[in-house]
Amino acid sequence: MKNYYLFLASMLLICNAGVAQYQVSTEVQPKNALLEEFTGINCGNCPDAHKIVANLLLAQEHTVYAIAIHSGYYASPFPDQPDFRTEEGETLDATFVAGSGYPCGMINRHIFAGSIPIMSRSNWTLCAKEIHQEDAPVNLYVTATYSAADAQLSVHVEGYYTSDVDAEQNLLTVALTQNNIKGPQSGGGVGSDYVHQHMLRDYLTPLWGDTISDCTAGTYFTKDYTYTVPEYINDVAVEPAELEVIVFIANDKTDVLNVTGVKPTCEGLELPLAAEISAYRIPVQGTYGFNFYELYLRNKSNETLTSAQFDVTVNGTTMQCLWEGEIAPLATSYIKVPVDQASLIETSNDYSIQLTAVNGEAYDGNTIDGTFRGPAVSTPKTLIELRTDLYADENTWCIKDADGNIIYNYGPYETNLKEVYNEIAELEADKTYCFEVTDAWANGVQSPRGYFKLYDDSNGLVAQQLEITGHGYRSFFTTSATAGINKLATSGDFAVSYNKSAREINITPASAGNDYAVAVYNLSGVLMAQGNNITAIPVTSKGAYIIRITTGNDDTQIFKIITN
Repeated sequence: MKNYYLFLASMLLICNAGVAQYQVSTEVQPKNALLEEFTGINCGNCPDAHKIVANLLLAQEHTVYAIAIHSGYYASPFPDQPDFRTEEGETLDATFVAGSGYPCGMINRHIFAGSIPIMSRSNWTLCAKEIHQEDAPVNLYVTATYSAADAQLSVHVEGYYTSDVDAEQNLLTVALTQNNIKGPQSGGGVGSDYVHQHMLRDYLTPLWGDTISDCTAGTYFTKDYTYTVPEYINDVAVEPAELEVIVFIANDKTDVLNVTGVKPTCEGLELPLAAEISAYRIPVQGTYGFNFYELYLRNKSNETLTSAQFDVTVNGTTMQCLWEGEIAPLATSYIKVPVDQASLIETSNDYSIQLTAVNGEAYDGNTIDGTFRGPAVSTPKTLIELRTDLYADENTWCIKDADGNIIYNYGPYETNLKEVYNEIAELEADKTYCFEVTDAWANGVQSPRGYFKLYDDSNGLVAQQLEITGHGYRSFFTTSATAGINKLATSGDFAVSYNKSAREINITPASAGNDYAVAVYNLSGVLMAQGNNITAIPVTSKGAYIIRITTGNDDTQIFKIITN
C-alpha cells in the first residue's frame, strides 16, 4: 500500500535568466554509486555483507548510497520475528535476484559481467569504484523536511542533464530508508539487539519511478513530493529521526545514471539531549601512541552539540577530557579527544572511553574499550619497505607525529603495478611516531596482498604488517635517544649492553643505590624476563629485545638491544 501523493511535478527547459533558482550543479561530475543489497534476518552470511556496506559508506560518503532490501526466503520471518519485508522489495527480488545466493546486490543495476546485474559482495567495492570513474550524464540535488506537527515528509528534487542520454525517457525514483532498527540477525551474535541500517521502508514514487521525458543536455527538471510518515510499517516502528531519502534516475528499470541522498531536517520533533560515540574507522589495535583518541560522535537530539566530556581510563588511571566544536542536530561527526597518556602507556595496555557530559550537562553515555600495545622502538633514522597492490591510487602512506601532524608523505605510487618501494624517514630522537597506510575504498591493500615493514638504522625489524585490510592500518614507534643502537644503548641513568660470550644482557646504573624495575620483551610484546635491581639477564636466542627500566620516581626509559 502506498502512502504518498505527487504534490507537484514539472519539467522545465530554462533560459539563463532562470537558472539562479536552481541548486543543482551544472558542472560535469563523477557518477555516484547505488548499492541495492538483498539481505534477510535469517541469512547467516549477511552480517559480513553489512560490514562491507558500512565500510564503503564510511569511506565514500556522498559517493555511495545504499538500500538494504529485506526480501526473499531469508527475509521471511519466523512467528516470533519482525517482518522487515516490503511489497516493492519482493518485486525487486523476483525481478533481479532470480535464485542467486544471499547476500547479493547490485551496483547501479548495471551488468558488469554475465547477463544479470546481481553480484556477490566481494565485487561491490570494485564495481562501485568503476562506476564512480564515469561521468554522470545527469546531476541530482535533493532536500527533505519532516514536520512533526502533521507527520509530513516533503521532498524536493532537482536534476540537470550535462549530456544527452540516448533514451526516450528516464525514470526518477525516490526511496525511503531507515537506520538503527534493532532486530534479530542470523550470524550477528547479539540476538535481537542487532542494529540494521539503510533498511528499505517505502517509496515516494512508483517502484520503477516517475517519467522524465526530456533527457537532452542543458535540461533542468524539478519534482516535489509529500509523504505521510506512518507510525508503523509491518508493525515495525518508523522513527522520523532515522529516515533517509535516496533519489536515483535510471534508463528504464536498469542502468542507474546517478544517485544522491539526504537525511531530512526534522521540524518540531522533540528529542532530548542525547549522544553516542563509536570507534573511528581505523580502530585502536596493535600498537598505539597518539595524544588523542579518534571517535565518531552522533548527536541524537534536536540541539546543536558544542561540547562533550569523556572519562578516559588508561591502565586504571582516569582522566577527564573535553572536546569542543559543533555538531548539528541528528548529525554525526569525526572528533578528536585530547588525552595526556604518554606517561601511562606500558607494554600492554587497557583503555576505555566513556561519554559523561554533553553541552555541559551530565550524561550517562556509552563506553568504548579495548587493549593495545605500547609503541615499538626504532632509531631516528627509520627505514621503510612497502609493497603496493594494483590499486595504489586508493592508498596513502605517511608518518605522523604524536599529535597527528603529517611529517612524511610517501607516494603517490603507480597504479596497476604491484611493486616494492624503499623509503627513509629522518626523525627526531625521543619522539613517538605513527606509520599509517589508508585505503580510500575500505578494501585494504589486497589485490594482490601488500605490506609494510619498518627497520631501524641497523636493519633490525621494528614493526611489520603483512595483512592490510579495511580502511588501513597504523603502527606506532618511539625513536631512541641515540642514532644507533645495536649491542650498546645508554642514557644518562643506565647503560645497557649485550655480552656475547656470557650470552646475557647487562644493565649498569649510572649511580649505585637507586632502585629500579626491569622488564624485557621480544618484538612481539611477549614478556621474557623481569625483576628489580637486576644487572644481568640471560639470553637464550638471537634477536631484538626491548628493555624497559622504571625508576623509583616512575621515570621509564626504553632500550633496544640486538643479540647475535
